Amino acid sequence: MNFALDSIRHYVYIDNMTKGQFKELREAIDYSQAKLAKEMGVTIRTITRWETGEFPIPRIAELALRSVVREALGKIKKTVSWEKIKKDVGLKTKPQKH
Repeated sequence: MNFALDSIRHYVYIDNMTKGQFKELREAIDYSQAKLAKEMGVTIRTITRWETGEFPIPRIAELALRSVVREALGKIKKTVSWEKIKKDVGLKTKPQKH
């Protein structure tokens, strides 16, 4: 759990993705570190550093991973149930209807 000051000096809660969550999402879509690194435009070593906690995961990397996950799950959504996806990704909420 991290806190930061916003532009008017209020403390704001920042929920950073943990190394375990990052790795779980990558594995949920069956991506290797090499495949995810190529997709995100970073090195394999960078992915390893994030997953081991050597470096904190930048918010932009979290958003990029979530985008990759959404795209990958969109390709297989016809063959995988929502309950399986929730379990694999660790979601506990119901999907929002658009």
